Amino acid sequence: MAGDLITHTQARLKQAGIETLADVRAHRDRLAAFNPEVEAERKQIKDFLYENLYYSPSLAGEKDDAERIVTELFAFWMSNPSALPHYYQEKRNRNPCPA
Repeated sequence: MAGDLITHTQARLKQAGIETLADVRAHRDRLAAFNPEVEAERKQIKDFLYENLYYSPSLAGEKDDAERIVTELFAFWMSNPSALPHYYQEKRNRNPCPA
């Protein structure tokens, strides 16, 4: 899929006469895209995942648990930033949030 996206996007850029970043910004239509056959496959995969994974009734309990855990971890780390791994503490110190 990645290869198709690159190849098809390059062809679309050439067809649209895009040569600069300004050309990209001025272009009204989407330039990055899959070819129609791959786009149809991507949509089919996406629909399958939404139906059978993301909104699967049999996985709803696990999804709820995951959401609860992420919410609790976020609240904990917001209240206890010193509990974050050192890398994230250093990053936080370099880019502090406005008070």
